[in-house]
Amino acid sequence: VSIFTCTSHYEKARQVMEQYLVHELAGVWGNITGRYIAMYEFPDVKMLSGKKTVLYGAGKVGTDYYRQLCRYEKCSVVAFADTHFEKYTYDYVTVIGPEKIKELDWDVLVLSVMKQETAQRIRNFLIDQGVDGEKIYWCKPKQIYAVE
Repeated sequence: VSIFTCTSHYEKARQVMEQYLVHELAGVWGNITGRYIAMYEFPDVKMLSGKKTVLYGAGKVGTDYYRQLCRYEKCSVVAFADTHFEKYTYDYVTVIGPEKIKELDWDVLVLSVMKQETAQRIRNFLIDQGVDGEKIYWCKPKQIYAVE
C-alpha cells in the first residue's frame, strides 16, 4: 500500500491522471498514425437536426463535436468559433472570433467545452458581445473514450 492510496483525494487524483494520460496518448497516437481518436460527443444530435449551428470552443471537445456533427446530413455547422481563434489552425475548417458570430445566420450556438463553469463564463461573455442568450446551449459532453 502506497502513501498515495491512503489519501482522501486518491480517487479524484487517479481519475484526473487517467484522463490526462488518455488525452495525451490519443494526441501522440494521432501524430504517429495520422488517425484521429475522438474522446467526446454531443449527446443530443437530434436536437440540432435541421438547425444552423455555431460551435463555440475549438479545443478537444469542439473538434470532436465538429467531426461528429459533420457526419450527419441534417446537421449544419455554419461556424466554428473561439475567443482565442488565432491559436487554432485546422485543415478542415477556419476558426473565427466571437465578433463574427453576429454577422452570421444561425439558429443555435453550442458551447463545446467540458466544464459548466467555463460554459457559463463564455455564455456571459457572448451575451455581453450582443449574442442572443436564448440561442446559447450547453450540456455536458458525453465521454466516449475512457480508461476502464
